[in-house]
Amino acid sequence: MVTFIWNFLIVFAYNIVSILIFILWALLFGSIKFVGPIILISLAVIYLSGFVYISIIWHLASVVSVLEEFYGLNAVTKSQGLIRGKTGISAATFLVLILIFFGIQLGFEYFVVLGFGDHLGGYLGDYVPLKTKDVQLGEFEA
Repeated sequence: MVTFIWNFLIVFAYNIVSILIFILWALLFGSIKFVGPIILISLAVIYLSGFVYISIIWHLASVVSVLEEFYGLNAVTKSQGLIRGKTGISAATFLVLILIFFGIQLGFEYFVVLGFGDHLGGYLGDYVPLKTKDVQLGEFEA
């Protein structure tokens, strides 16, 4: 739990600093036609690279805190040491896994969620949560 809290604080601080940098970009370069978008794309690439790196450290620190006697910042430091020299491979593996998870989610939505339309008599509406008046304790129709 300590490792999770430290990683949450690190990600929170990273996002706050990134938002401030993007606001600074908007104030200084947002209205410039050619330079503004180039700087924005550069900032977005730097942000995403840092976010992937922090995510890799976060996941590995969680594993380290389970398997070893390191918790909190010690687990984060240990995980940084473990991927030192292998950052590119770690980032590529992380991105491939994210793409696979995204593909599984899209496949599930297409085949299961939208695919049930044939079995439900053509109903393709959105999920509507039940209200207390719809289902009451003791009322059951078979």
